[in-house]
Amino acid sequence: MEALLNKNEAHWGPEALSSARFIIGVGRGLGTRQAFLQAQNLADRLGAAIGGTRGALDEGWITHEQEIGLSGKRVHPELYLACGISGANFHTLGIEQARYIIAINPDPEARIHTLAHLSVAADANTCIKALWNFLDATRFDKNSNDAIFLVKEFFQRTELL
Repeated sequence: MEALLNKNEAHWGPEALSSARFIIGVGRGLGTRQAFLQAQNLADRLGAAIGGTRGALDEGWITHEQEIGLSGKRVHPELYLACGISGANFHTLGIEQARYIIAINPDPEARIHTLAHLSVAADANTCIKALWNFLDATRFDKNSNDAIFLVKEFFQRTELL
């Protein structure tokens, strides 16, 4: 199954993942192709790279070059936003060098929450939509270099969800 990549390869390709300051990680917990596409659109809007778990690869949402973890890449972004990721060891080995991890998973017992600097026990799809609305309200421009700051601010202000 071909991964659902559009956009230009410089932004979405494996080179971008290795050197990215900001990565949105996706897992099978997103649930649907449509939810993945919303995460991909958010990444594009924020100037972030997309990577993910073996489950996301198996769903055809990402390519092998975008897989993060034991059988994929090890990444070291300034911010890793984990969406719908449970936190299996195979994946978390690839993100342990991230400077700051925000985890979104509705299961408060999911392992990803123990690794995150900031944890959100909520549906990732709901959070993605709320973050999109927050960016609209702030008139965010991806050329401003404020993406990492704004995403952290959004999730630290839980009343915005």
